[in-house]
Amino acid sequence: MNLGKPYRGRNSAEIFSAFTHRVFKAVQVGDKRKARLLQKLIMKSTSARFLAIRQVSQLNAGKKTAGIDGKKSLSFKERFALEITLKTQYNNWHHSGLREIPIPKKDGTTRSLIPMD
Repeated sequence: MNLGKPYRGRNSAEIFSAFTHRVFKAVQVGDKRKARLLQKLIMKSTSARFLAIRQVSQLNAGKKTAGIDGKKSLSFKERFALEITLKTQYNNWHHSGLREIPIPKKDGTTRSLIPMD
């Protein structure tokens, strides 16, 4: 045992990154069941939820820009309240469908525009 170097364990960001990589690999192979189970495991993880909240509310490049709710940043208590909300309601969440608007080009073809509303 080398006592000269301190033990460097994996932090939650490294573990979360490994899980997302596993989800990506499962989707790439076509194993949707495994990908879904890994996603559920990530959503049940408290540290992963706090890491996601931190990424969006503190590390994001647009963190000083007001969002759709008009808030510029979240306080400490608001971040904890958001974690509790995510913990209780992650099973009920469904994404809204992707809207694509066809835009005609000069050569007669169309390209898709994905609105950001």
